[in-house]
Amino acid sequence: MIESLNTIRSLGLAPVFEDLYFDRNVDSAVAIHMRYPDVFRRTTLAECGPLTDGGLVPIVADGNGDNICLFDPRRRTFVVKPIEEPGEIVRGFGSWQQYLAYTLLEIADSGPDEEEMEYLAQVVGFTHTEELVELLEDLDLLSDAEAAQRCERFIEACVE
Repeated sequence: MIESLNTIRSLGLAPVFEDLYFDRNVDSAVAIHMRYPDVFRRTTLAECGPLTDGGLVPIVADGNGDNICLFDPRRRTFVVKPIEEPGEIVRGFGSWQQYLAYTLLEIADSGPDEEEMEYLAQVVGFTHTEELVELLEDLDLLSDAEAAQRCERFIEACVE
């Protein structure tokens, strides 16, 4: 859907998101964690029903295609919704950097090393890579509850 491409461009997102939109070859380190769902290439915003209610524009999905990040142009915010349950919202973000922080923390849970995380952060245009690496180093020393709190504070701090 052209709205996705126009939004990716107007927001000035990293070039990899346009590559994902056009289904161009991207590094496997990115492709395993992010993609643009094929179903949205063959439809319009209006045809996506509850997923895009209120004019939400699909930007990128996780590598499994379970959740998708959408842009809300009226509020200039981002929401993550499960594709299979489009009426629900998993999470909302006030900025793109907050969404990237959330996504990179989710990816870090799957086990990539520090070098791969730094590479992913750079490719997607994340501007808080140093802080991310420091947080990831600290997480192993924290209880689950403390780790969750630190991650939440980190996401909130990544306004831009």
